[in-house]
Amino acid sequence: MKRAMNFYMRYRQLPVITILAACMFFNAGCASMRMLGSIVSAEFAKAPSGQRSVARVEKTEIPGPAAPIPVRIYTPAGAGPFPVLVYFHGGGWAAGSPATHDDVCRFLCNRVPCAVVSVDYRLAPKHKFPAAFDDAYAATLWASNNPGRLNSDPERLAVAGDSSGGNLAAAVALASRDRGGPKLVLQVLAFASTDMASLDTDSYRQNNSSAGLTQKKVIYFRNQYLRNPEDRIHPYVSPLRASSHHGLPPALIIVGEKDIVRDDGLHYGAALEKSGVRVQTVMLPGQGHAVVPWALASAKARAALDATVQALQDAYSVKPLK
Repeated sequence: MKRAMNFYMRYRQLPVITILAACMFFNAGCASMRMLGSIVSAEFAKAPSGQRSVARVEKTEIPGPAAPIPVRIYTPAGAGPFPVLVYFHGGGWAAGSPATHDDVCRFLCNRVPCAVVSVDYRLAPKHKFPAAFDDAYAATLWASNNPGRLNSDPERLAVAGDSSGGNLAAAVALASRDRGGPKLVLQVLAFASTDMASLDTDSYRQNNSSAGLTQKKVIYFRNQYLRNPEDRIHPYVSPLRASSHHGLPPALIIVGEKDIVRDDGLHYGAALEKSGVRVQTVMLPGQGHAVVPWALASAKARAALDATVQALQDAYSVKPLK
């Protein structure tokens, strides 16, 4: 804990998203990472909103499978009903929160525009699989079933996430097909792991650098999240290993050229396309793994966020803002 605090105090002058990215990959125990995540989340919440202002942000709870699920609901200006995006934050299933991804949710809410439900799902290692997935699916089902509460159009519902949140978004899309709903018009998977069993691809071999996400760190997070080795091949853990990818919603897949899980995204996109699913892939040249508000962190990644806005507008069939 002391080492974690010293790390934060030394680098606290850096942008909060940079600090949190380091926290995610900091070689400390999970308790230290959770503490760092809490510190950074609190600091992030103090930041002035400026141009990030949206018409309304509400912190509330919705029914969950084990306990109420905290969420943040972002509502754009206008009369509605609005399309809805359910967003799952990254952080290795063990860290992060809606606070760490507040800027991205505000940006998407304003730019699409759409209502955004950012989900504070249960975290590992206290809550192992399928806790995070169960919360993610429950929140998506709630968003579909409560148009009056959200002033929304349930026929225009999408999911998105980055890193472990992208993994959850892919899993929710599979479960929505398997369970007969809710119907999704798009899944946005940014820097997502889609095969937690093999960890043996070209990108794992090429990008296993100590400067970013490494295979050792992926194994660490995997062990925090999963109950046993058998969970690794579960389709809601490793969507690439699902028996079928037919009938899934269109996908926007965002990968970093230097990301260790780059091929997870590329292989998943290929599997979807083989099954007749429409896929758009955005490759960010020179980009490593990103687990926090990726597109607001650099001009290079901003192109990916712009692609997300365009893909959502197309899926929702809304007119872009001038």
